[in-house]
Amino acid sequence: MTVASPPGIGTITLAAAISPYETFQNAGALDLLPYSYLAEDGSDSEEGWGIYTAAGTTLTRNLLHSTTGSLLNLSGSAEISVASLAESQSIITFPRVNLATLATYTWSNLPQTFNDLELLVVGRTTHVGLNTQPLLRVNGLSTAIYTMQQHAAQNATAAAAQALLATSLTPLAALPGTTAVTGMQGFVDLCIFDYAGASGLEKSGKWHGKQPNSTSTRNHFTISGTLDIVLTAAITSIEFAITSGVFTTGSYAQLRLKR
Repeated sequence: MTVASPPGIGTITLAAAISPYETFQNAGALDLLPYSYLAEDGSDSEEGWGIYTAAGTTLTRNLLHSTTGSLLNLSGSAEISVASLAESQSIITFPRVNLATLATYTWSNLPQTFNDLELLVVGRTTHVGLNTQPLLRVNGLSTAIYTMQQHAAQNATAAAAQALLATSLTPLAALPGTTAVTGMQGFVDLCIFDYAGASGLEKSGKWHGKQPNSTSTRNHFTISGTLDIVLTAAITSIEFAITSGVFTTGSYAQLRLKR
């Protein structure tokens, strides 16, 4: 499809279809659901995902890959092709994010037409040491939104969610660093229930993960816990980060929404 006006690095307003293809609407796109897209502008291209809005036929942009390494400054000549991400009417799986060389990644513009959210992060880091903490921030907030965590079957008061990379929260497991067993990858599997619930509701979550305990072969353990978050609005964005280093090759994250 063509664009109605030069988007720059902002939201795309879709226009006419390029023959022999159909418009987004005629192809059956559903309002307020995420779709993957390919934007091509001259010799540059951008792959990402965005939320489609039928009113105004707009598509938000969340970068996965591009020829420049960032969102393209799209001109009025840009062409947009789109493919649905929906596995079914009840489950949507977002594109797998390659975390290699990244220390943080944010999923924004989360649709409010689903109930439950699951985030899986698998990988290893360049942190110099055994392991590093993964951290979580929702809706870009830096206030005390984390109320309580149960960690290793013991209650613990979580720290305030201050500057994401400058504070040490009760960890959501831990991810291997440079001195962990060669080849070991850790994981964090986080579920948040009623993430798009009414304003003021608590968002309850569960997480579990695998982390190294020493440099000895097989010496690792799995930990799990619960997380309650009190917000004044539904969750619209989630930021996942590590406290030290960056992710190594083969690390990835996958986000899934369920009704």
